[in-house]
Amino acid sequence: MTKKHKATSLADATLEVPESGWAFAGASAQIAPAAVTDPSVLRAGRNLTEAVRQGVALAEPGTRQAEEIARLLQETTARKHGLQFETAMKQAITAPDVFKAVEGPHPTGKAAEFVVSRAYKDLHASQHGEVVNPPKSMAPNFVDARISPDSASRRDILFQVKGPSGVLLTVPGGQVKTGSGQYLADSLASMAQTPGYGRTAYVDARFVEPDGSPRVAPDGFTKAQARKLREARVVLRGIRELDRQSEELVGNLRQFRKDGSEPVARAQLQRLRNDIAAAYRAEGVTSRMLGGAAIAAAASMVSSLAVQILSDGKVDLLTVARSAAGASLVAGASTLADASLYQLATWLGETPEVARTLASQGVAAGFFVVAAGTDAVSEMRAVVSGRSTGADAAMGTSVKVVLDALPLVLMPLGLMGLPLALAGQFGGRWLLQRSRQDDATIRQSCNEAEGTARQLSVRVESIQPSVERLRVMSDEVDEIHAQLMQGNKSSGHIIQ
Repeated sequence: MTKKHKATSLADATLEVPESGWAFAGASAQIAPAAVTDPSVLRAGRNLTEAVRQGVALAEPGTRQAEEIARLLQETTARKHGLQFETAMKQAITAPDVFKAVEGPHPTGKAAEFVVSRAYKDLHASQHGEVVNPPKSMAPNFVDARISPDSASRRDILFQVKGPSGVLLTVPGGQVKTGSGQYLADSLASMAQTPGYGRTAYVDARFVEPDGSPRVAPDGFTKAQARKLREARVVLRGIRELDRQSEELVGNLRQFRKDGSEPVARAQLQRLRNDIAAAYRAEGVTSRMLGGAAIAAAASMVSSLAVQILSDGKVDLLTVARSAAGASLVAGASTLADASLYQLATWLGETPEVARTLASQGVAAGFFVVAAGTDAVSEMRAVVSGRSTGADAAMGTSVKVVLDALPLVLMPLGLMGLPLALAGQFGGRWLLQRSRQDDATIRQSCNEAEGTARQLSVRVESIQPSVERLRVMSDEVDEIHAQLMQGNKSSGHIIQ
């Protein structure tokens, strides 16, 4: 019967990764913001950008262009008593407040002017989608379309073009009209008969046929209204969904003024929230739980095999299976914990993206504490069993805690961070193991040297009495030798 592999040395225990370390394999839903491709949302964003851009003065103070624009404003105003030059000059060199422009009694009228200016810029950029009946020929010297700063101007749109010498010229365009068919027919027919207004009008495309003639339809003009416009020889330019775009722009301008958000960013955020909410429904949580369990099992199997091979070179398949099962359970539990924390956060009123962040951080922090605690207990047991010292255990615990924090650091990468976490865990633990093996080798060498020194000391002490006896015998020999030498001298003297 096979037994579960257990680490029998401190070096073996160093390689073991706590099962809680694989919790990040499938806990949090990884959802990236998707690009917005809805044409209507993109168009709304361009309209807002154009409206904000129109908040720039038509000319710089003290320039010839400012004087020309001031005179043009005087010529095109519909005010009963005209417009003083000083007033017209101030309008030409002052940046208009586009937000205040849409706060009046008829905000969609001014918003429609922004839409038309944007549509004509697109038209001259070879994007004909907004104007249903574009001019047959485009002005090659077109530079920009601007809004008249005079709220009572006979020409809502001003075109800026380059003159023969390259000087920027401002010329009058047409009127922008929104409203019912009756209002459009009456006001445009009257406009065509009033000097200074011109005959060109920019209206919603539902009022214009592709050939430019008034469109007779339930949502367009009546036959009488169309006839009235034809008799007045009004030139209509149809802008697709002008009325709806104008209403949207009013709301977008107010929202932008309130919090600085724009349509594309809001749509992207809403889509992200919808995707997050879908990921935390039952089917999304179940799918993530199964996938995370499979990934954690695979990672844990690799971990178990590596530990066994690096420890004693033998592989116990039962140990591998148990390790994979434990990691799968931990990954599944982490997914359930993540989903529970998300539901709690949303119940407390947090937005989906904030709730997801809180849930993922909560799960990661919780399992990090468990993994770090498991490693700390393992080091303490090594000290108690005599396999390690307190200082070595403190060092090992510190290194392992840093390695256990890898899932927290790599969490933004999602599953792409799994190989990095796996490599970091094993790389760091392998280096710690090698360090401990080297320390053990050095300690063993030191112990052997100390043993040899003690043996030499014992041997020296054991021969010390013999050495002392030899020294005494040597002294006795020296004394006898001296006596003999003295006796020889005395005998020689008597013979003589």
